[in-house]
Amino acid sequence: MTKSAIDEKLVDEKQDQYEASVAAELAAKSPSSQPRSRPRPRMPRSSRPGRIPRWPAPRWQWPKRNSGNQRCSWIIAISFAPFDGVVTGRNFLKSDFIRQADSGGQLPILIVEMTGVLRIVTDVPDPYVPYVKARDPSTNTPGDKAYIEISALHGKKFEAEVSRTADSEDLLTRTMRTEIDLLNPKGEVKRGMYGMVTIELESGARNACRVPSSCATDKGQGKASVWIVRDGTAHLQPIQTGTDNGIYIEVLSGLTTTDEVVTHSASPLQDGSPVQAAK
Repeated sequence: MTKSAIDEKLVDEKQDQYEASVAAELAAKSPSSQPRSRPRPRMPRSSRPGRIPRWPAPRWQWPKRNSGNQRCSWIIAISFAPFDGVVTGRNFLKSDFIRQADSGGQLPILIVEMTGVLRIVTDVPDPYVPYVKARDPSTNTPGDKAYIEISALHGKKFEAEVSRTADSEDLLTRTMRTEIDLLNPKGEVKRGMYGMVTIELESGARNACRVPSSCATDKGQGKASVWIVRDGTAHLQPIQTGTDNGIYIEVLSGLTTTDEVVTHSASPLQDGSPVQAAK
């Protein structure tokens, strides 16, 4: 292809662009192309003297085309929570662009929490797992009583009951997840607060007494021994034990309320050794 052929092609392209721009300018100046303004409604005449004339109220209606789709989109934009709660989180503000879930949107617009009932979660150690009883909805049997003490509320205690358990222990911690539903009508307890939970596993025997767990020796199979003081001498007394929570041990038989139990000794004791109580 020669140089003269290339120059003629460029000239033809420039000529076409010029003719198109001239045609567009003439079309814009044409009276028929000007947008027609909507006729303004005439003001109604007043039939009574002193009456203020008013414009007729506009009538609003859904557009005829795609009216079903537009109505559906408006209804979807209104969401209702299935419970009464409090908005505790907002990820978008006014005029923010919100992506659809199928377009990559992952954050919820609002976070609503039901604060009237809170779920308290605690872990029960392995020795007490067999004694924990949760509420049975089928028979309406209440669960074990629980007392929740919140640190941020200066030790205020709340009474509740065990609602549900995992019925399985964690293999690493050897504890069982236990949940307690706490009524919170005044909203005093907030989500995320820390506290201490005390669960009444079972009531003790009526005629039983308890001693510090550190006093008992040779514990096992419901039996143990404690050192008691009689007539100024130490004696090893066998006892029958019940529940042991690591702090106190329940004594079913072998002791009376008048016996003096040795809680700590400065030297090893032997049966018949003279002892003197420290004041």
